[in-house]
Amino acid sequence: EPPTSIAGGEPEPLASALVDGLPGFEAIDDPLADRPLDIEEAANIQPDPTEELPLLETRGFAGGWTRAFRNPARDVIVTTVYEFVDHEEAAFYLEDGLITIGGYGGQFFEVPDIDGSRGFRQEIGGTEPLLSVGVTFVRENRWFLVYVIRDAETVVPESLIEAARLQAARADSGI
Repeated sequence: EPPTSIAGGEPEPLASALVDGLPGFEAIDDPLADRPLDIEEAANIQPDPTEELPLLETRGFAGGWTRAFRNPARDVIVTTVYEFVDHEEAAFYLEDGLITIGGYGGQFFEVPDIDGSRGFRQEIGGTEPLLSVGVTFVRENRWFLVYVIRDAETVVPESLIEAARLQAARADSGI
């Protein structure tokens, strides 16, 4: 059964908190690209699941959802929402993530039209260096992340910023 909101009112799938479309992008038609995340799945998509699992437990992780979109240039934008027991724990989780990104040499930037957001860019080493560019923010007891990973030469941050604006607008609408 998909995770549902623990906030007041009727339970709703966390999927409804995420945008269901992005201009110039199509939803990826694969069950792994649009799915619920339990605590183990949320930990396993992080670079160090053994560190992430206790962090999610400490912060009161209640459920998550992730959805991915691809454009004709093969850029992939991923949107993710995690729900925590309260706003404070969601805000702490955001700060935990920023500390981790900074520790790995990530650079931060402001996204002025998304209240409370932080943008970041981080090079991911390997045989073919990649660039991760993302925007993260909290609304009530939900933490949101919108990011793209692509070849450092071809990544287009503008499409990511637009996706983050759309996600923030959806989050702000109370859906």
